[in-house]
Amino acid sequence: MPREKCPKCDGKGKIPVGETECPRCGGSGFVGDVDISEHFKGAAQHAVEGYDLTSSRDVPCPKCQGKGTITVYEECDRCGGTGYIVKCRECGKELDPDVEEDLCEECWKKVKQIRREKMPKVKVLSPACGYEDVEEGELYKGKVSRVEKYGVFIELNDRTLGLLHRRDMGDKEPQDFSIGDEVVVKVTDVRPEDGEIDFTIEGIDPRPDRYREEVVEKKLKRVLVRDIDESKIGETVLIKGKIIHVQQTPGPTVFTLRDESGSIWMAAFEGPGIRAYPDIEAGDYVRVIGEVTTHDGQLQVEILDMEKLVGTERIEIKRAIDEALDREAEPPEDLKPMVDSEIIERLWPRMREVAKEIKRAVLEGRPILIRHHADADGISGGVALEEAILPILRENNPDPEAEYHFYKRFPNKAPIYTLEDASRDLNHALEDVHRYSHQVPLLVLLDIGCTEEDVPAIEEMKAYGVDVLVIDHHYPGEAIGENPEDGLEEFLIDEHVKVHVNPYAAGGDGKNIPAGALAVEIARLINPEVEDRIKHLPAVACLGDHAESPEAEQYLEIAEEAGFDREWLRKIADSVDFQAFQLRHTPGRHLMNDVLGTTGDEHRHRRLVENLYRQHKIACERQLEAALNGIKEYEADGVKVVTLDVDKYARKFEYPGPGKTCGLVHDLKVEEEGDDAKVVTIAYGPDFAVIRATENLGINLNDIVSELEEEMPEAAVEGGGHETAGSISFVEAHRNKVLKALVEKILRDATS
Repeated sequence: MPREKCPKCDGKGKIPVGETECPRCGGSGFVGDVDISEHFKGAAQHAVEGYDLTSSRDVPCPKCQGKGTITVYEECDRCGGTGYIVKCRECGKELDPDVEEDLCEECWKKVKQIRREKMPKVKVLSPACGYEDVEEGELYKGKVSRVEKYGVFIELNDRTLGLLHRRDMGDKEPQDFSIGDEVVVKVTDVRPEDGEIDFTIEGIDPRPDRYREEVVEKKLKRVLVRDIDESKIGETVLIKGKIIHVQQTPGPTVFTLRDESGSIWMAAFEGPGIRAYPDIEAGDYVRVIGEVTTHDGQLQVEILDMEKLVGTERIEIKRAIDEALDREAEPPEDLKPMVDSEIIERLWPRMREVAKEIKRAVLEGRPILIRHHADADGISGGVALEEAILPILRENNPDPEAEYHFYKRFPNKAPIYTLEDASRDLNHALEDVHRYSHQVPLLVLLDIGCTEEDVPAIEEMKAYGVDVLVIDHHYPGEAIGENPEDGLEEFLIDEHVKVHVNPYAAGGDGKNIPAGALAVEIARLINPEVEDRIKHLPAVACLGDHAESPEAEQYLEIAEEAGFDREWLRKIADSVDFQAFQLRHTPGRHLMNDVLGTTGDEHRHRRLVENLYRQHKIACERQLEAALNGIKEYEADGVKVVTLDVDKYARKFEYPGPGKTCGLVHDLKVEEEGDDAKVVTIAYGPDFAVIRATENLGINLNDIVSELEEEMPEAAVEGGGHETAGSISFVEAHRNKVLKALVEKILRDATS
């Protein structure tokens, strides 16, 4: 080992760092005195002449040599006290003095690499390789799979099997091998067309430290999903993409992969019901080699090898998929609103954004959850979105049950998204995440979701990574600012959701354009091909929500051109409300589509609506007859005030409910009083009230409810809605006080 004298300590192994008092002499430099005359006794006189023999002499300290101080040393930090340094024999780099090697780390790696390269190379077949990838004359690592008297069968991987004949075993016998033993063999002959390989072990040193392993990868050119068709059945292909779904069946594990061109099923079998590739989850980007096959008539890839992509390769595939999804999800540039409306024109960029978010979620296998108000407005919009989404879902997901696994729509009786709703939705979503490896859903709130009361439930969903889109026309509260990107007003809810579409943001109000009409426009942006089936639905929403505006008139004209006259549209709206009451919390897919006339079965549509509308009329007439016996009315400051205790004068838990009952009474009174009359109708129960008022009162019920909430905290007042139509709830003990204050504030605002 090359050594040199340490230049720092000059080979001493230590270096001076200062001076300190001599411990022997205490700094004096001497250690006592001596009488020198004693040393000259008996000496000749001439020998001692010139010496003073009458005094004592001091003795110098032997430790410090009379200086009184000694030098302090410390171990040389360069040589570690050895006095010499060690250098690498190859590059001359200085080494740690305690190291036993005479090579630095870099040179040692080079030496090991050189040694490794001189070792025999033993190939290890990757799972995707077949007989065609095995080379004659090469060494391979395999595993014993069967032992017979005439030889031993050895697997190089799950797809290749060869025979080590007894004659090629050298001094070994078949009984010397056990199933599962790893062995190194040399290929003497390979016949890919017959699926046969011959091996020998003669002349091979099987010790692991005497050879190096080299993995043999299947060399394939990447194939896009769109290019996998029947002509490729039986071929081995390489695909790269994103795992969007994982499902464990009683047999294989089924993965759904999406690349920039489409999606496909892939199956891997580890054992009956055993999860294959447990480290691969939805959202991972992977490289897959597999064989193209079919299952139940669907093309699929049987996975031979799959691994996660990392680094640059992952970034490139992710970018390619994201760019492709963005392009495919982008709504058509030339598609314009169905009606001429300044409000919709201003909202159009946000509506395009909502459409893109929904379509992209469908394309990347993210479940869609739609929550909408359970009335003609909310249901019309919900069905329109459904008609747009499902064809794209069926086309882009190989799962024949995709429209049931990746899409759900639920009605809400309450006009808000509650914590109860969120808890129920999260429960189902998380079960799907953990049981089927689904992604968390995209939540679309329609005809609900824009108020402060919706925020707690929305935040609960967001805690699990759920993105929320809101399409609503209810009053969202006071504006808190202006969005610098689109110039629209922003509200509290905008801080909690991804996109919020609402006429109020564009200077409109809830009576201009119902949420169902906005949803139909968005459905057209998602899937323009469904326009002919849904273009009458905005008119159903407008009539169901009593919208009166130029936009509503235009939507009615469009529906009439499509063959739906106003009287029939009104029957559809009432039939939807009636059917929704019977369905309760059930979406009624297929049934509601037939009622709304989107399925193309005209005969069934007509028959359903005639029957449902007849039952609606009977129920409403019966309820109105009962309610009219309980109304109280009086006039104050030119305003007709009508009240009704629906707890006493209406049939409970039957159609129509308190809200529609209030509307029936209100419409009747407005008809009796005349179109110019100022009328407010309040239908109340033990702990709630429903309010309907004519537009000419000029009131905003949301502002009034906010005042009641602040002035009566003990009553726990909550509620809202549109300016002239809404509902409130309160503590039953304070009902009379709340109702009295409610009427007083309505009259105050109506006469101011």
